[in-house]
Amino acid sequence: MSAATVLTFVVGAISIFEVKSFLRTEIRMTGIVIGICAVLLFALATITMKNSWRVGIPEEKTALITEGIYKWSRNPAFVGFDLLYASICLIFFNIPLLCVSAWAAVMLHLQILQEEKHMYKMFGQEYEEYKKHTLRYLGRR
Repeated sequence: MSAATVLTFVVGAISIFEVKSFLRTEIRMTGIVIGICAVLLFALATITMKNSWRVGIPEEKTALITEGIYKWSRNPAFVGFDLLYASICLIFFNIPLLCVSAWAAVMLHLQILQEEKHMYKMFGQEYEEYKKHTLRYLGRR
């Protein structure tokens, strides 16, 4: 996951300066709005987690957070990351940037799958109940 993050940043930064975007201004402005939403969503996710926030898969047991933004998404921080990648693609569109952003999104999805297994081990039936009502990325059932 860390390799995906670093590679996405490096390739993205190089491609932004080396490749001219051909998207219309309206599309690029949409990218800016999506980017602002992405940052706000990530901030809301971290604030809601309070002391349960961890990077990676923690060994110690934390609280299962199901309120606030976590009532609408089991992974709002990752949704924020994906929206940020989409935003950057809309603002500075080029093929290398699109490729590394898609790769990073796949890496995030694989991280989520690992975390879901961990969450089941940590919280068991409580997590299963949560999954019944809140979608992985965004929405309720």
